[in-house]
Amino acid sequence: MHEQTRLEPQSASVAQQQLPWKNPFGSSSSWCSLQTIDLRNNHLQGPLPRSLVNCFDIRLLNVGNNQIIETFPSWLGSLKFLMVLILRFNHFHGEIQEPKRGAVFRQLKVIDLSYSNFRGSLPSSYFQYWVGMANYHSDEGLVYYDDMMPGGQGLDQNHPKYVYSMTIVYRGVEREYSKILFDFTAVDLSSNSFSCEIPDSITVLNGLFLLNLSHNMLSGQLRPSLGNLRRLEALDLSWNNLTGGIPQQLTQIPSISIFNVSYNNLSGPIPKGNQFGSFPNSSYLGNSGLCGDPLSRKCASSGQFSPPSQKDEGPDAQFTVEWIV
Repeated sequence: MHEQTRLEPQSASVAQQQLPWKNPFGSSSSWCSLQTIDLRNNHLQGPLPRSLVNCFDIRLLNVGNNQIIETFPSWLGSLKFLMVLILRFNHFHGEIQEPKRGAVFRQLKVIDLSYSNFRGSLPSSYFQYWVGMANYHSDEGLVYYDDMMPGGQGLDQNHPKYVYSMTIVYRGVEREYSKILFDFTAVDLSSNSFSCEIPDSITVLNGLFLLNLSHNMLSGQLRPSLGNLRRLEALDLSWNNLTGGIPQQLTQIPSISIFNVSYNNLSGPIPKGNQFGSFPNSSYLGNSGLCGDPLSRKCASSGQFSPPSQKDEGPDAQFTVEWIV
């Protein structure tokens, strides 16, 4: 029987008393049976201990809100049961290199690298291997992570119960989740220095609920293939350097309720149809070339921005023009 273990977050005072961080998970010849490692909100420093690879059964690793300094820990990809990886609010840095053979995070469902110092290209080479976020089948039903236990109703009757919580920005708000649906999937790479185009390979992750690439330096145009992410409920691409128009194909995402492309360099008409009629002005702010509802800037027949007429047509004309501005 697998051991049921939860490593509770240490308080700041305990963490400062030299937590045995260098090698707390056994030697290279020992086996660590931990399945949940939650060390968020401490003062842990230095790199992640390589002894973590001895925790063969680990499902969740959360080291958010610490002072860890390291490049992307690709070696964690060899943990074949790892489903949730949260590294947010640390000092991870550098480019995310090509995945090595056997270290591709195949079962990953949630990854949060936000508020770090990653740069270069998005980890597009990894996307094709993250099958835990792809190939969604709705007939699996609603299963929670902490229902995966012997005798329970989870997908895998051999996995023991483990309860955890995590903080993630969802629907535009930072929230604490204590019980997560088993099929919940999220990629949060926001607040880094990624500078590239959004790769087509990301559309392989067609089981994604949440995609947050905001506050980076992404360039290029929005790809129509993003419309293939049919499960998306939240898409945040704000505060980047994206150009061109908003593809009409994005209106084909049936459940999207949060859409934010503010503060880019987008232009042209805002698409119409389905959920796009419900997004507020704030979704499009900071794009001087966008036009159409819900913005007050109207589009000309060519589909481009048409400024309001300055022609004086009566005593109320000046008031009307000022209100539009």
